[in-house]
Formats: sequence, structure tokens, C-alpha cells
Amino acid sequence: MVCVAVHLSSLFVKVFKDHFAAFHASGKKKCSCSDDRFDGAETANIKASKKGKSAGNQGKLTKAELLGAAVKARLKTMEAKHAARTAKSKADAATAAVSALPARSKADAEAAAKAAAKPPQLVKKKTKAPAAGGRKGGAMRPAASDALCVWERVSERVHINEVWARQPTPLLPTSTTLTVVSLSGAALSAAARASVAARVVLPPALLKDAFAALACAGRAAPSPSPDAANNKELAVRLNLGNYEPVFAFQSTLDQMCTVLAFNDAIQMSHNRG
Repeated sequence: MVCVAVHLSSLFVKVFKDHFAAFHASGKKKCSCSDDRFDGAETANIKASKKGKSAGNQGKLTKAELLGAAVKARLKTMEAKHAARTAKSKADAATAAVSALPARSKADAEAAAKAAAKPPQLVKKKTKAPAAGGRKGGAMRPAASDALCVWERVSERVHINEVWARQPTPLLPTSTTLTVVSLSGAALSAAARASVAARVVLPPALLKDAFAALACAGRAAPSPSPDAANNKELAVRLNLGNYEPVFAFQSTLDQMCTVLAFNDAIQMSHNRG
């Protein structure tokens, strides 16, 4: 309160000056303050401390800048390590390749020497002797890749867009001979089982003759006996060269018709493509 009174009242200023006259007389430094305590207040620089403070902070980086600098330093370190590892791997691979050359050359030379010392021997292919009656045996060729019953199901289920990707089933030559026979007992059972796995397909002309011959023989055959043990059934016997004969029943001929129709569809798709 005294300091405030001194600054605001000229009376208190006079009292303080008289009171401290002894100090002025003793030779101590005199106060350079003017009588008017507010003299020069309008020109006072109140931002000096702030400028000094900002000058002290000048040159410091922000948190984001410090983080970015740390990331860049980390990336440079990782790139340097990766380059070192890559260079080391290439050097190791080159060293291994160079060291493996003598061993590989030695192995090749040894293999060549063995091959020259032991020439390959010709192996004679064994041929089967013809069966009785001059027949070689074996399934009739050419044949389909699957049984006719399988091709029949394929032709019913295959999509129209997938037909062009298939190949037509090969057909038997026109030199195939047809004979209508009547089967019964064990022969009928064996022929029926074999017809399920039949893979041969007659050409259209021979297939037409097979249907006609089977229908004609069926009209000429006697009425079936009520005794199931003596029941007989007609079949078309296919003969081609020395191959084993194939027995085709009415159902077998129907399957051949389906395969021929599927062949026509495949051929048409190939022609369009």
C-alpha cells in the first residue's frame, strides 16, 4: 500500500526523498527514477519478454515432425539391412553354384563312362500265340472310351455348350459281319452280362441292317414258352477279324442309336466352331 501511495501522491514522494536524504549524502547510487512514475509508460515495450521467449523456442521441432523424422530414420535402417541381406544371398548363391560345377561335371563324366561301357540291350517284345480256331482274342476295336450305357446317360445330361469340347465315338468298319442268333441258358446269361459293358458302335448303314434282321427273325421265331428255364432270346452277333464276337440285343442297338445322334451333335458343334 505504501508503494502505491508513493507512486500516486506527490506528498509521499517528498517524504521519502527527505527520509532517504542521508543515503544520498553517503555517496550511494542515486535512483534514476523520474518524479513522474508514469513518464514514458506509453512507449514502454511490453512484448520484450515474449520475443525473448519465442526466440528461445525457435528451431525446435513439433511432435509430428519428430515422429516423421524417426520413421524416415527407421526406414533407412531397414532398407540398408535388406540391401545387405540381398547382397549376401546373391554372393552365397554364386559361391554355391561355382562350387557345384566340378561335382556336376564329375557326375556327368562318370555317367557317360558307364553308358559307354554298358550299351543298352534290346528287349524283345513278347507276342501272344493265337488262340484255338485262329482267333487272337481281345475286345473288338475300335471302341468307345466308356460303355454305351454311360454314353447314353452323358448325351442326356451334357450341356449344349460342353458338346464342342468332346470327340465323336469311333465306329466299327463296314467289314463287320452281322448274324442273328438265338440264345438261351448259360450262353444267354453270359451274353447279357457282356452287353452291359459293350463299347462298340455300328455305322448307320449296318445298324439299320441289324434292326431289320432282328425284327425279321423275331417275326419268324416261335412264340415264347411259358417255361422260363427254356426261354430263348434273339441277339445280333457282331464279327470283325480275329476279335472276340460281340452280342447286341435290342437295348444294345438302341444305345448305339443314341451314341450316333450324340456324334452328329458333336460334329455339328465342331463345324460351327
